Amino acid sequence: GMSGGDPDISTPSPKESSQWPTGVTIHKNAAGEVECPIMEAAVKSPDRSVGYQDYNGVRYYFCCDMCPEKFRANPSKYAEKPKDDQKVTAEPSRH
Repeated sequence: GMSGGDPDISTPSPKESSQWPTGVTIHKNAAGEVECPIMEAAVKSPDRSVGYQDYNGVRYYFCCDMCPEKFRANPSKYAEKPKDDQKVTAEPSRH
């Protein structure tokens, strides 16, 4: 139920919304904004999203209620391609 407060789950204040969970990569667009993978629309901040899904170590936030369902139905269609698909060389990548 949503009514009882769970002490293990802390609700981040707006000030903390810029601090991402450690070990989790947030899916963002080229501008560095949190992006919904379904609509490819910027999500203002994680606390403004309707929810998220973790897939392959990447956390995807969604802009509207239908997006999480679409993502769960076919995550590989919307998710970032795994890094393993690219040719991995010993040299550090130069961007």
